Amino acid sequence: MIMENLGQRSIQRAFLTCACCACFFFISCGGGGAPKPTIIVSKVADRVFVSNQQTNVLQIVDGQRDKVSTFTVPTGAGPSLLLEVQSKQSTIVYNSAEHSIGTVDNATEHQSASVSLPGDAVSVAITADGATAYAAIPASNCSGSTIVGAIAVVTFSSTSITGCVPLQGVRNIVLGHNGATLLAFVDNSNTAYYVTASDLTTGAVAISDAGAVLDHPANAVFSSDDSTAYILSCGEECGGAAGSAKVTVFTPSSKTLGSSASVAAAREGLLSGTKLYVAGTVPPVSPGGSPQGTVEPVDTATLTAGASAVISDGIHETIALGSNNQLFIGARACSNVVHGCLSIYNTSTGAVAFSAPVTAPAGDDVTGIEPIPGRNVVYVCEGGELRIYDTTTAALTANQSDIIGKAVDVRAIF
Repeated sequence: MIMENLGQRSIQRAFLTCACCACFFFISCGGGGAPKPTIIVSKVADRVFVSNQQTNVLQIVDGQRDKVSTFTVPTGAGPSLLLEVQSKQSTIVYNSAEHSIGTVDNATEHQSASVSLPGDAVSVAITADGATAYAAIPASNCSGSTIVGAIAVVTFSSTSITGCVPLQGVRNIVLGHNGATLLAFVDNSNTAYYVTASDLTTGAVAISDAGAVLDHPANAVFSSDDSTAYILSCGEECGGAAGSAKVTVFTPSSKTLGSSASVAAAREGLLSGTKLYVAGTVPPVSPGGSPQGTVEPVDTATLTAGASAVISDGIHETIALGSNNQLFIGARACSNVVHGCLSIYNTSTGAVAFSAPVTAPAGDDVTGIEPIPGRNVVYVCEGGELRIYDTTTAALTANQSDIIGKAVDVRAIF
């Protein structure tokens, strides 16, 4: 059960002052107290954080030399998802083994705050300044509510859960860039919901869909100015009707649905300029057949879909655009054992390159993708390994970096 704590936690600090004379260095004073530990930083200029779920640390990789530093950042148990604060002053970490959300100070390389959640969060969103996090917890409930499923609101300044929105079986949440509107999606439903961040008392409100346009909506992508959100109806892939996958315009200011564009499949998306790239998996046409992954560009100006391309199948949950127009699309639970769960789609030519599957106990699931700023390189967490791809060749680079443990997510913090 999620209990709300709206008060600021008081923090007591005891100070011990001693006057000592020293030249060129400090001499610690006695008195029974241990000296405050010195904060040590990695000294790596262009840092990339990689969450190591097995060793409970963030690995630090030199983003210019692709070398793993010996310095690590301790976190909670089982760090997995990493979220980047807009200013890059901090990184938000979800610690999956202990169900907590922490914030890492990028300057000191130290987890400065942590908030425990009552259950496993399957989706996390943060405000641009990193002050607030939203966590979708499908197996928990808000205090005083009998609804199983909740969106917990975490405030890092008070290191507490300061709000809660009940929503049965909530599975995915997407927050607009300005932090005003949160879209929420649940399993096995044709309804999408919105939450107004400034007034949580209104709860999760079902988006009016008189024309029954939406079919198992599962995700959304906001425009850069937040004037529009594009809701992705997963359709047949998520248990809906055949041929029902689509992209539907949603206007946050009026909370209304608009026009739609049909696509082959729609579970994950990325907006670049006026092109929305939508990826998903089309189930087998007949029993014993093979599913087919697809990616399709949608022109948001005219809301028309372009030619689709075949990619790896599976559950697509990671996507990022690298240099040289290379769109990296990751999936988990893919069946393409020949070319793995990662697909690299050239947005200019439509060509697709596939990765060789990782031979690892973790399988070939792609769990994190991060283009490296200023370089023709993309870091990918695939099968628990860190793999480094060259966007000029859409292939692995000659020099790879080994992460001892299980690499789950990756973020450049420069």
